[in-house]
Amino acid sequence: MSSPTLGTSDTVPSTGTDRRDDVAAGDVQHGTVDPFACQQEQAVLSESRHVVDELVHEVYGLRDRVARLEGQLDLLLRDPRLVASPNLSA
Repeated sequence: MSSPTLGTSDTVPSTGTDRRDDVAAGDVQHGTVDPFACQQEQAVLSESRHVVDELVHEVYGLRDRVARLEGQLDLLLRDPRLVASPNLSA
């Protein structure tokens, strides 16, 4: 499809709508930045990173706990006499 040239219609033949209407409806001012919006976005990103860091720390702690529990379970399975032992801690 060729681009319209000077003096030709810019109307879409199938619908009869002007393509420039779509462009005008979505116009955005370029080069203008709301500093408050940027600060809010940075605050949200910072909070998100903090939450992710806390979750990662918690996951590592849970992995360590699972590893300890697996070790205790393996020990119990190898020596059933330890099941009745009050010294085994969870």
